[in-house]
Amino acid sequence: HVLEHVQGVTASIYGNQDSGLNYGSSNASTSPEKMAYYFNYLLPEDLGEAVQNLALVLSPPDARFLDREKVAIVQELQPELHPLPEFSRRIYSLLSPKYVARIPTVQERIEALSKISGDVVSAFWLEHYAPGNATLFLQGELPDDMEAILSPFEALSQRPVQTVAPVFERESPLQERVVLQERLRQDGMTSLNIVYQAPSFPKDLTVPAFVALQGLEN
Repeated sequence: HVLEHVQGVTASIYGNQDSGLNYGSSNASTSPEKMAYYFNYLLPEDLGEAVQNLALVLSPPDARFLDREKVAIVQELQPELHPLPEFSRRIYSLLSPKYVARIPTVQERIEALSKISGDVVSAFWLEHYAPGNATLFLQGELPDDMEAILSPFEALSQRPVQTVAPVFERESPLQERVVLQERLRQDGMTSLNIVYQAPSFPKDLTVPAFVALQGLEN
């Protein structure tokens, strides 16, 4: 997540108010499996600049942005420090316990930021940000000079592709419903409860049968 921010600033995906691409949209995202950087809604004549910026994602991290972006991540995560995300985590821990066990809580992510140095970020970049590990998607009306537009990617220094084994173990099949109840209010005026269940199928229908039924309906 930290490297996403640092490279996003380097590539003018974040903070691109002064860029010629600021009329479109741009963003980046981090998941346990991949990271994505993108520009949307650009004119064909600006594709070259967008591709050039995306190539900067694969350039070495700029340590000047590190401390500032760590603060930005704290500001991004702090709104999630309330009971509802924790309640969702409890639900997912019942549905996918092996997966959830590997995902840190929001508070753990915030506390871990103090341990992330420039050397840690550079080591992660060196291991995972090889051009051969990346895929470039272009969609829409493409200009004729695509060879010149793609030249920034062609110029990147090649490093061996890192093959990463799957991180998450296969979960055991869920055969019964998981039901949790959230009590929002209980007083002399009203009783308000929300019941969550997953999967949302009848008691006498197994999960595989429910999935097959949904497939037939679709």
